[in-house]
Amino acid sequence: MMWNTRTGTHARSQGANTAAGAVDATKARAIATTWLAANRPGTTIGSIDAYPGYFTIDLKRDGAVSGMMSVNSSSGAVWYHTWHGAFIAREDS
Repeated sequence: MMWNTRTGTHARSQGANTAAGAVDATKARAIATTWLAANRPGTTIGSIDAYPGYFTIDLKRDGAVSGMMSVNSSSGAVWYHTWHGAFIAREDS
């Protein structure tokens, strides 16, 4: 929520992700891959979902979902999520 530019604590006008130098999904994948290689070797990227101000990335290890991280779409900062616990299931609506 903190990075959500629409409803979070740093809310801005819509379209904030289109600023020059903003991180797109391709760049977010590259940032995440580099961070994972340095900090969680053997962990790969599953899926990337775009939200206002950030991308959330499902992580995989040995073919199973093992965690989650986010990449800020303005700064490229990485936030590795540690509070979710073990993955149970995913539901898309």
